Amino acid sequence: MNQREYYNLYKVEKFYWWFVGRRFIIKNIINKYISKTTCLRILDYGSGTGGNFSLLNEFGNTVGAEVSTVAIELSKQNFPSNKVYTINKDQALPFPDNHFDLITLLDVLEHVKDDIKLLSEIKRHLKPNGNMLITVPAYQFLWSEHDEALGHFRRYTLKNLTKKLETTGFKVTYATYTMSLLFPLMVFYRLIQQLVSKSKSTALLHPTVSYLNIPTPVNYLLVSILKLESLLLGIMKFPFGMSVAILAQTHNELSNLPQR
Repeated sequence: MNQREYYNLYKVEKFYWWFVGRRFIIKNIINKYISKTTCLRILDYGSGTGGNFSLLNEFGNTVGAEVSTVAIELSKQNFPSNKVYTINKDQALPFPDNHFDLITLLDVLEHVKDDIKLLSEIKRHLKPNGNMLITVPAYQFLWSEHDEALGHFRRYTLKNLTKKLETTGFKVTYATYTMSLLFPLMVFYRLIQQLVSKSKSTALLHPTVSYLNIPTPVNYLLVSILKLESLLLGIMKFPFGMSVAILAQTHNELSNLPQR
């Protein structure tokens, strides 16, 4: 990802609708499907500028792993107590095997050229019955300048991500599309974008186009819609959406999980 985008991310991830809404969704998934009887040992892989630390810290002791030195420095400014480790070019992590209860990859996997290799590396560091929570952008037909600006290699469907997880030895315990209530609006936006605009500056992370130009009442409305969606996900799943959310375990024995 372009280093400039980390500064844009740092400025807005506390309030911008996408990040706030995603945190609501992540929190509800962890609350429902992961035991809270103990303090979890958590790794946020691809932790960026630390926007998820405040949420993950509610569930245990959280450390980050990040490839960008710029992002790590920005993360330290807001969350000095959360250690962030540097990811090397081989994606190896400085942790022993069977170390974490939960590893999160929140809109990270699409940035990695060899996603199968990364999933295998992540699996090694999870405890038996450890959980991995993944979110990724959905549907290749929604590909746009936004994906190119952020250095994405692909978008996913629920089916093909599930297959990749099973190939690497994970058992999927919960899977759904998310950002679903806003999906029709996004499809319409992307169609207009493809028909009208050929400029790279339309990328979602461009500060003068999206983050800083959305009126506060609109941003608040979008956050409220995604908060509602996070509650609905407690009783249903969505068959489509802008994002895929999957929870997977490292062992076939699925203990302490409600029936799907």
